[in-house]
Amino acid sequence: MKQIIERKDLVYVTLLMLLLNLILFTKDFYQNPKIFEAIGFLSSVISIVLSILAIIYTFFQNFHSSSAIEEINNSSKNLADISIKINETMKFVQNASENLNTELENKFSGVKKDIDDVTRKAISDSFKDIIKYNNEDISINSKDYKNIIERFIQFNSKFNVKKMLMEIEILSTTTETTFEKLQEQMVNLVEDNELTEDHKLTTGMGFFLCFIELLSILNIYSYRVTQKGVKFEKGNNDIIDLLK
Repeated sequence: MKQIIERKDLVYVTLLMLLLNLILFTKDFYQNPKIFEAIGFLSSVISIVLSILAIIYTFFQNFHSSSAIEEINNSSKNLADISIKINETMKFVQNASENLNTELENKFSGVKKDIDDVTRKAISDSFKDIIKYNNEDISINSKDYKNIIERFIQFNSKFNVKKMLMEIEILSTTTETTFEKLQEQMVNLVEDNELTEDHKLTTGMGFFLCFIELLSILNIYSYRVTQKGVKFEKGNNDIIDLLK
């Protein structure tokens, strides 16, 4: 339903009434000076009150602004301190990681330097058990590689040779193996649970390094040390059927 009085009509009526009241007020009181004095005084009072309110508002506004600025400055300082601590922590972690990688790389490259008496005895006994089977010497010939590896798998009770070969087979398909991953594999290689973790690591490392050299001679697997770890590569002789 359409409205009888629209908004613009209401505005016109309001302006007309204000104009009419102004004319009547001027007609009745234009000769009375006290009315104009009262109006002037009232205007002055209103101006003073508004000025005081403006001053009070400005004061509180500045106070809150100063508090906000101070909080922002404190937050900035806290963020700066946190950023410095994070950088220091990252540097510490990076240095620790680099030291660990360097230590592992030195041990891996140094091969036989850090192998103690327990390690040498375990490795020696393991190779003796395999090479001297049925009082027959085994000559290391790449053509007889499957027979040699099969005897390592069957008659070595101190090291899980089959598991290690399966891991090397998997690692040979990857681009690179980190020293941390390799260290874990060396510990898991040792079957003797009476040894400590450190002895398992050095024992497993010694056997692994000797065994990987044998695998290289037999042209089964080879390895090379990279910047971040070790890269294993498959040779021409395949032993995948022995690992099933």
